[in-house]
Amino acid sequence: MSSPSTCLRILIVDDDVAICRNLHMVLEMEGYAVEQAHSGTAALAHLSLQSFDLLITDLAMPDINGMALIRHCKERNLDLTVIIMTGYGSIESAIQALQLGAYDYVLKPFEPKMLLAAVARAAERQHLRQELEERRNLALLSQMAYTLRHEVNNPLAAIMGLAQLHLDDCSLSDELRADLETISHSARRISDVLQGLAQYHPLPADESLPDDGNPPVFNT
Repeated sequence: MSSPSTCLRILIVDDDVAICRNLHMVLEMEGYAVEQAHSGTAALAHLSLQSFDLLITDLAMPDINGMALIRHCKERNLDLTVIIMTGYGSIESAIQALQLGAYDYVLKPFEPKMLLAAVARAAERQHLRQELEERRNLALLSQMAYTLRHEVNNPLAAIMGLAQLHLDDCSLSDELRADLETISHSARRISDVLQGLAQYHPLPADESLPDDGNPPVFNT
């Protein structure tokens, strides 16, 4: 299984080009896939063209601020995590961003290791969410396989038994015998497929799925 860092796609948004470039370099060195946008408008364009796992955005930007970006992601149910960058004088805004759905924030100016720690937590969270989604999908597939086997097995057994009963009749014409053999062969193939599905079993009703302790941010 891939590590969280190699899977995480990050969009950095800040109108300070130097900050964007420095963070881009630091995060790429850690193995993350990184894009940068130098305005809220540019960030919206990136979000409309690509999918990201993590959005790292400044709060204060001249065109579209970080709060508006969070609202945009939430309104469109974008499946990503948000980390806010803000100055010491904007703590209240950072708290509002957390209430709106942001996962974490870092205060400017910050050492790269502070942001890397926040990103690592977000990466692990995203990794756990993906595992949870995979388990839910597997449970759904298991339930479908279980239902299919039970719905099809009985009529399929009846078809195979009836076909074999007629095949035992020595007075059958060659044409009818060929048709019945085709039916019997097809039924056996379906039976083999159902046996292959037997490896899937629905999760017991009391089995709990993994939880990272935080509900998905923008994926209800």
